Amino acid sequence: MADLLSVCNSRFRRSVEDLKTLVRIPSVSFPGFDAGEVRRSAVAVARLLKARGLQSVRILTLPGAHPYVYGERLGVKDAPTLLLYAHHDVQPPGRRELWKSPAFDPAERSGRLWGRGSADDKAGVVVHTSAVSAWIEAEGRLPLNVKLIVEGEEEIGSTHLEAFLRKYKRLLQADAMVLTDTGNFDVGIPSLTTTLRGSVGVDVTVRTSDHPLHSGMWGGPLPDPVQALAKMIASLTNASGRIAVKGLADGIRPMGRAEAANLRSLRCTERVYRRQSGVLSGVELVGGKAPPILKMWRLPSIAVNAIQASSRKDCANIVNESAWCRGGVRIVPGQNPQRALRLLKRHLLRTVPWGARVEFSKEIAGPAWSTDTRHPAFAAARRALAAGYGREAVFVGCGGSIPFVGPFAKALGGAPALLIGVEDPRSNPHSENESLHLGDFRKAIRGAALLYRELAGVKGFLRKISMLLALTPMLAASVRAEGPFATGAMDAAVPGAQMQIADIETAVVSRGSEEVYREILGWQNEGIGLGEVFRRLCARRLGSSPNADDALKETFGGLVLWTKRGEKPVFQQRQDLALHFIYGGWLSAVWGAPIAEAVAYDKELKDSQTQGNAFDLDDLSASVFGARWVGRARQKDAGSWLARWASGARKLENLEALRFGKLSAGRLPGRENLSKVSVWVKNALDTQERIDLSGLLSSGGGIDPAVMPISLDNVSDLQRFFDGASR
Repeated sequence: MADLLSVCNSRFRRSVEDLKTLVRIPSVSFPGFDAGEVRRSAVAVARLLKARGLQSVRILTLPGAHPYVYGERLGVKDAPTLLLYAHHDVQPPGRRELWKSPAFDPAERSGRLWGRGSADDKAGVVVHTSAVSAWIEAEGRLPLNVKLIVEGEEEIGSTHLEAFLRKYKRLLQADAMVLTDTGNFDVGIPSLTTTLRGSVGVDVTVRTSDHPLHSGMWGGPLPDPVQALAKMIASLTNASGRIAVKGLADGIRPMGRAEAANLRSLRCTERVYRRQSGVLSGVELVGGKAPPILKMWRLPSIAVNAIQASSRKDCANIVNESAWCRGGVRIVPGQNPQRALRLLKRHLLRTVPWGARVEFSKEIAGPAWSTDTRHPAFAAARRALAAGYGREAVFVGCGGSIPFVGPFAKALGGAPALLIGVEDPRSNPHSENESLHLGDFRKAIRGAALLYRELAGVKGFLRKISMLLALTPMLAASVRAEGPFATGAMDAAVPGAQMQIADIETAVVSRGSEEVYREILGWQNEGIGLGEVFRRLCARRLGSSPNADDALKETFGGLVLWTKRGEKPVFQQRQDLALHFIYGGWLSAVWGAPIAEAVAYDKELKDSQTQGNAFDLDDLSASVFGARWVGRARQKDAGSWLARWASGARKLENLEALRFGKLSAGRLPGRENLSKVSVWVKNALDTQERIDLSGLLSSGGGIDPAVMPISLDNVSDLQRFFDGASR
């Protein structure tokens, strides 16, 4: 280990020079700038990847998109694969006269490297290449497999990401992602980012005439588009700076207690915020009384990024014909970006004065992102960063956006995403005089190199393989038998299966399940029971999704996360029955009812072989009921059936009690009892009804909007929760 860190230290000046080479290329991805420079940057990045030991290096292209760069180092057997991410495009330099040194001429001053892209995110590229190179030089090989993707259009919202994923998804498959495009809480404090705000933006042009007019000769009756735009902008917030756009502060996902405790531990007071941000003395902070850190990371905000009418240089005594601004909203987890964009545009149209004409263009709407830090990869990352920096790592949020993270994590089946970075509060990314703290740059390289070894030891990454191997006997059993209650089907399903729920969970709880889980937590704060939670899921999730199969997987995956993370839903006053129902439904959503029922039987059989335990027919019944419930919901004729559950006409709490008793430990249930289970499940599901699922999914299927959940004032709820957790 000392050799590895020694190499990181001895090669640090080379890493700095690598970074300077990249910073010298003005790879601005925004429209109006030379796209050839972004291509030149991609070539330089590819050259660097090859020089530092990456293999199969290539430039990945899409029509109309700025180039990505890809490299890999594979061949380590029985080891996980990491997808490393950074981006080589940068923001425009801004007002050149404000730079203390030229934006694209990197300069070292006061222990920092100054230049556009020095921190965001060309430093991230070099952190990856330096860590890989250090391992090759110190050990001759890496402890795991790595794939490195360097994007070329992150700063403009990853506009071609969907097409990129369609084309290159298979190439980039991995067990975890490591992204170096975020910042540390402060200089010297290693940080893992666990939440990102989403970004909604739009260009707004206001017109009142077809050309500029003399302000003296025509002024008075002539409406001024600059004043009109100013009135529209001013209406976006109230006197205290809080958002005044109706509905734009709705839908915020409440924080968990662990997240709230973590925010408190960072001690980001108003004084700290002022010091880090450089707010002028005497200037009030806006946005209400919530702590600054909450307003930065967990509440939405509005900003006007630029505004123009004529120009400062060529100012004349005129009334302009038009005024323009670029504005946007940073949204938080739980909020819908497309809805936020619609609300913003609707508000602006409602507040435009004097009948002025309004045009919208260059719209973007990217979602927020968050992750669960209980995956073992996060503990591994904290250990690595602590060793690299020499102090404990912390979890932080980020008010910025990385469009790549959420869609790609989903494309990888929910693989954990570790967001580390080299920025600090004085780095000024996106602003003039961007800079990188060189001491933190060195520590970030050390931490990234150590991270490879830590993650190589996380066995959970291999669960996908073991899960598939374990599943094979049960797949064969389901083919040979008519069902899990057929003669011999039980015995065929059990031998050698050794199915572990956690293995499947690691592999497949991902596709929207986190969002469902957070939604359930929000409802739980209302004090409702499992039946009402289930009804709302039917109405909101299954009744509005165009894809029933994906909706079922996400819904029952979210319920599983709810049970696994400490919540205890009650069904018929029996917690274990609720858990069995949820797991049976979830397994059926993933693999289908016959396999789910075989797994349920297998689990009960294993339980019965434990000293002092018994084969519980009531638990098996609940599992089978959940599995068959999903089976019914998958049928194309199940729409009105789902609608009855969504409307509350059928409830979990009202089902016939499960009273099948228990057998002595180790005894198998007889066919008579198993038949009772099957009959009970059939009756409980009311299978005589024949209804149309396609109608439900395409047009609402008769679900009364009155049964849909009522929106809450989530900002107030969140503030009350934070205040309560702080006491």
